[in-house]
Amino acid sequence: MRYDLHIHTTISDGKYDKVKLLHFCNENNVEVVAFADHNIFDNYSPKIKTDYIKEYGEKSKVYVINAIELDIVDISQFHLLAYDMENNETLAKYIVDILRENNNITEQIVKKIYQYYNIKIPLEELYQMSLDGNINKKTIVQWMLNNNYAKTWNEAGYLYTSKYSPCYIKKKGLHLQEAIEMIKAGNGYSVFAHPSTIKYSDFKLEQLVKELATIGLDGIEVFNASKTTIEQMKFYLYLAEKYSLLTTCGSDFHNENTASIGIDNDISSEFIRKIKSRR
Repeated sequence: MRYDLHIHTTISDGKYDKVKLLHFCNENNVEVVAFADHNIFDNYSPKIKTDYIKEYGEKSKVYVINAIELDIVDISQFHLLAYDMENNETLAKYIVDILRENNNITEQIVKKIYQYYNIKIPLEELYQMSLDGNINKKTIVQWMLNNNYAKTWNEAGYLYTSKYSPCYIKKKGLHLQEAIEMIKAGNGYSVFAHPSTIKYSDFKLEQLVKELATIGLDGIEVFNASKTTIEQMKFYLYLAEKYSLLTTCGSDFHNENTASIGIDNDISSEFIRKIKSRR
């Protein structure tokens, strides 16, 4: 089977909208796809089917699974994928509340930057830079780079937004256990995204996966085209089997520089079968 369970769109930080991505999938014989944008619910709807027909003059043959990629604050660089939620109202509201709080925190950091560094950042410029109308520390860092107040991303973060900066304020965010619980309450599937990014040793990672399995984690993204080596994939498959977790794969496509759309294997077959059987 050819499929892709981790693709980003213009709703968050991807290059193409869903209609264009569906066209790519149809052209490349991708049978199943999941659009997993960062911290934004934008469910696949009949309108996209209509827009596809209007744009390309034919029906899309691709089966689309609703998904979202959540940032988790408990562990640095930990992302959690949520798939096929039948009721996402509670989680969606929680995410909106967090984004609103982080807007306020970002504005406070901007004031502190002016106080400590005498750099005045126009808030309207930060909001104009935002893809979704929300601003955060990354927006500040990008503004600093754009305006030559730092040479690298790491330097900008260290000076102006990190815990080592005099301007630091801790951001709000989703906690891992509550996220898993809300996904389960919404009758969705929770999947540990690209485990390699948290940079744990194999021993430490196994302890984490064991703990997550006990609190309701459903699966592991065992292969991510832009972040997983073959050796890592083998280890993640071992963890999934040992702790009775579902396995998924995805390209993590943002644009042509990150990965190509489409995965060719049967690793996600059971996961896809479970979702299709509910419809």
